Amino acid sequence: MDFILALYLLLVASLLLFLALIKPPPVMVSGVPERRWERRCSWLLVVTFLGVNILRLQSRAMDALATQGLSTQNKIQVIVVAAAALWCGYLLASGRIRIARLVSGPGFWLLALTGVFALSVAWSTWPTLTVFRVTELAVFWIVACHVFGGDGWSRKFESLMWVAWWMYATWAILLITGFVEGVSTGGLVGIATSNSASLLTGLLLLWTVHRFLTESSLRHAWKLPMLVLSLIVFGSLATFVFVLFCTAIMMTLHTRGQLRFVMISCAICLAAAGANILVVQTGEPGAALVDTTSALSGKSRDNITGMTGRLELWTNIWESTRSQPWGFGFAAFERTLGLNNASLSWKAGNAHNGFISAWLGAGWLAVTLLLAFLVSVWARRRTIDAEQRPVFVALLALLILNNLTVPAIGGRLTVAFLVLMALTHIPAVRQLGARQVDLYERG
Repeated sequence: MDFILALYLLLVASLLLFLALIKPPPVMVSGVPERRWERRCSWLLVVTFLGVNILRLQSRAMDALATQGLSTQNKIQVIVVAAAALWCGYLLASGRIRIARLVSGPGFWLLALTGVFALSVAWSTWPTLTVFRVTELAVFWIVACHVFGGDGWSRKFESLMWVAWWMYATWAILLITGFVEGVSTGGLVGIATSNSASLLTGLLLLWTVHRFLTESSLRHAWKLPMLVLSLIVFGSLATFVFVLFCTAIMMTLHTRGQLRFVMISCAICLAAAGANILVVQTGEPGAALVDTTSALSGKSRDNITGMTGRLELWTNIWESTRSQPWGFGFAAFERTLGLNNASLSWKAGNAHNGFISAWLGAGWLAVTLLLAFLVSVWARRRTIDAEQRPVFVALLALLILNNLTVPAIGGRLTVAFLVLMALTHIPAVRQLGARQVDLYERG
């Protein structure tokens, strides 16, 4: 049996054993107690998606795909999405998930975005891939609604991030020991370079800091240095800076600082960043700043000033696609980016920007709907419990900021996109007298 297939079968078997041992509380769905195995099946699909997308043990170049067909890992991805689609059909047919719930709040804009991506099949440069990625995005939104829409949201949200982090840690160990291929600087900083792993670690770090502040428990303290070390190992300088910035926002909100002071701090930081860019381009102090950053991060001076090749990539993409206001089909052009941009000095695997990924998929309409979706998620901060509002703002800010440098939200379904789907289900509450009333529609 193929080694990779055997490894994933072992992963699924371990997950089944884990799900058999835990006993989640019963959930009322439309007045009827939900069967526990249904929630476990949805969890199994979520965790299997994480495993297939994080533990990427096999990759196949574009020319190999044309001559050899799908790899074993590609076939496993197709099987997982097909299973999720069948499961979603059962959830909808049985009434476990109601259509009204799927299209409420941010879900309306997400499904509108998915619909536009589905229409892009008509002009896609790779229609089969577009259909697959659209189906993947739609079915896992339904699965996320089923998993995270009931009681115990905080526990399930934290479990999602820890499961993903442990998978990234496993991948890093496999990379360091030479079992899988990847980017490594050879030193501690970036020894297992991964933008997606850095982002997930940053999200988990913010959540852990929030738990430490609200519970004042030392049982969360030991996790903090481990997560900071993980950020260093995964080696994304931009994510590290964004995490520091979002941590400052969360701490300000936790200390009941006024939002206007937070906005002023953001403006000051942005102004300082702009000033640093000007200094870097025009003066000797800038050169010293870049050299110091280079020494600390293990990145070359050219990588830092050119944002690790991103500026060249984005300029190239804009020059070659600005005449296509409707894009090239969801996930299609981006998957072949390395072939379509031969003039680049490096081979890009993606657009390194979620908004550009949406642009490549379905043009300005997709970008507009993506912004509407993010604004709708941001608006939920007014409806949630005051204790969770600081971490909600910080998590969403980190996702949006990182989306400027990695295709986290707006392109194909990623781990960060799944985390955002879970975040949209944070329960809404209102104060009635001395007690909190849950307003979130369960179903």
